[in-house]
Amino acid sequence: MRVDFELPQASERFVYAANPAGGTVSIIDAESLSIQTLETGSRPTFLRTLAGTDDAIVLNAGSDDATIMRDPASGARTSTVDVVDGANAIAVSPDGKHAVVYFDSAFRTADGGSGSFQDVTVISLDPAGDSATDMTVGFRPRAVAFSEDGTTGYVVTEDGVSVLDFEAVVSEGTGIAQLISLGENIDQESLDVSITPDGRHALTRQPGEPVLRLVDLQDGSLTTLGLGGLLADDSGGSGDEDAGVADLPVEVTDLDLSPDGTFALAVLRNQSAVLRIPVPSGFSDPGSIEVIDVEGELIGSVSIAPAGDRALLYTTAIAAERITVLPLSGDAEHETVALRKAVQAVSIAPDGETAVIVHARTEGDPNEPGIDPDLQIDRSFGYSLLRIGSGDVKLQVTETEPGTITLVPDGSFVFILFRDDGLVVREVQQIETKSFLVEPIQLGSPPVSLGAVPQSERVFVGQEHPDGRITFIDWKTSETQTVTGFELNSRIRD
Repeated sequence: MRVDFELPQASERFVYAANPAGGTVSIIDAESLSIQTLETGSRPTFLRTLAGTDDAIVLNAGSDDATIMRDPASGARTSTVDVVDGANAIAVSPDGKHAVVYFDSAFRTADGGSGSFQDVTVISLDPAGDSATDMTVGFRPRAVAFSEDGTTGYVVTEDGVSVLDFEAVVSEGTGIAQLISLGENIDQESLDVSITPDGRHALTRQPGEPVLRLVDLQDGSLTTLGLGGLLADDSGGSGDEDAGVADLPVEVTDLDLSPDGTFALAVLRNQSAVLRIPVPSGFSDPGSIEVIDVEGELIGSVSIAPAGDRALLYTTAIAAERITVLPLSGDAEHETVALRKAVQAVSIAPDGETAVIVHARTEGDPNEPGIDPDLQIDRSFGYSLLRIGSGDVKLQVTETEPGTITLVPDGSFVFILFRDDGLVVREVQQIETKSFLVEPIQLGSPPVSLGAVPQSERVFVGQEHPDGRITFIDWKTSETQTVTGFELNSRIRD
């Protein structure tokens, strides 16, 4: 998921907010609500916090450098390094020792211009002294992944995957990163690419094709897996119904890699089937691939739970009011849960127990006189909460479209933003996952961002306001406090 780096970002205890016009970054303590203001380079715009810490990086769009901010609890200190022109994206390694800064052409720059299509900056993050090294990568970088040990970065581009060995980058300095091709005669721009957590393989899907590719990121070797023959071998049927299914093209409509990288799920919508593919062994031994029939269901998308023990199957292509829970361990069969509205998007809580399903709506006024309740629901915005293990589900109809969703780290609460300037809707809804009870919380200004601040057990809601405004919500008590005026003497409102 793309992070909007221009919005406030949360660390473990603090919220960072960039003030481009003032050349500063404000750091708000989510516990005391005190504010520190740090001077940075020119037009600080794009922010990223370092996971598991209270440190952050901001890209200064006006001076093409980055400011690293550390230890705000003890009085924040900063350092500055140069970065590539026009950079608007930051990726940080899981160990927090390196960051890759680049220009993502799919998103705007601070001045609406462009940046480098093949240059990235590797920042070596060290409290004793930060350093930066520019590297050349493939054309148009669009995503960065890291090995789980943090030693290597993988930049996904339209030419393939550029490999950044951080130890070599630091010792050898600027250079051209090793480029691994993802295959010939394929559309790199639309290619769906996943990197295994160990950094050994890239798994790719080309929309509209019945083929998956596995690329060894150490030696560049490529293995293809054709799915049509696999299904033909598995079916064994010869009736008219089987023949009709066989006539439909085999197409992988979604591909999801398990969190530990040991298997992938490939969804075949036309065949109502899911393939469980061991990685990498399934590509050399197709007999190890499990074909799971989801008979009678139209499925096109899959989301695997964080523990890798269950998955949710659904479609956004048609107005199908159901979702299927697929166990990935044990002998339990898949079960389909009836919903009241069609699916638009699905998010699974960090504990894997609850899912938030945002619904699509049909055209028309839900308040039109004389329409029946089902049509009124279809025309309304809304979302559902699903308890994945039991199948318990609750629909919540809403006045406006659900916005940003935040699920707190322990999975106990869900927060959803709602905004409609025409209807003057300025609201966040807090949902307790234990009971599915919803508590609306009204806001003083239009909301633009939402995030969890784990150490304080609060969420923050960034809002549009000429002086800057953030509301903090205690997710256990629902108590709210608002800070307004990041560059002025702040005031706290109960």
